[in-house]
Amino acid sequence: METDYIPYLSKQKKPSRTSEGIAVTMTVVFNESGKPTPICIHWKDGRQYNIDMVLEMKPIVHDGIYYVVEIKGQCRKLHFVNNTWFIL
Repeated sequence: METDYIPYLSKQKKPSRTSEGIAVTMTVVFNESGKPTPICIHWKDGRQYNIDMVLEMKPIVHDGIYYVVEIKGQCRKLHFVNNTWFIL
């Protein structure tokens, strides 16, 4: 049985990575205070991955937010800074 891995862990060509991680487009919902909660990752090639659960969310320096999320049973780290989402 083949496991459906999150893209950059598969044998496909890896996206280019910056020091912050891999920039991705994200679908989010905002709470009453305006903090974003990610619900779906959108890759440039059209693939989408729903976020099953946000496990951790904490502010970081430079007005960013650090998240640990679960996607298809795998834990992944996200970073939201300067209106850009990164997967680490």
